[in-house]
Amino acid sequence: MRPEKLTIQNIGPFIGAHTIDFSTLGDIFLIFGKTGAGKTTIFDALCYAFYGNVPGSRKDLVRQMRSQGSLDTDEASVTLEFTLGLQRYRIIRVLPGERPGKRGAKSQAIPEDVHLDQW
Repeated sequence: MRPEKLTIQNIGPFIGAHTIDFSTLGDIFLIFGKTGAGKTTIFDALCYAFYGNVPGSRKDLVRQMRSQGSLDTDEASVTLEFTLGLQRYRIIRVLPGERPGKRGAKSQAIPEDVHLDQW
């Protein structure tokens, strides 16, 4: 499996949509940055795309992956394009969450949504 492109939207410290194009990198690359810059978030997003969870003792914290700087109405999602052999795939996962209710009603639960495409 080779990741080709990762797009994270309103995840961790990333507000809005941000894309990493792995296809422009070589076989070996380095992810570096200051504390809190989002390095672990990149790996969490990859794991979440594949497994619907994050690794280790944080596995029950998927709902907390949503960026604190985003609005409640903003979608939080991960899109991963990857190749496996000669086939190319795309996984889209939308995080579960809650949306404010209309006209002061209780908040609505938003279920997780996942799609897998092959082309």
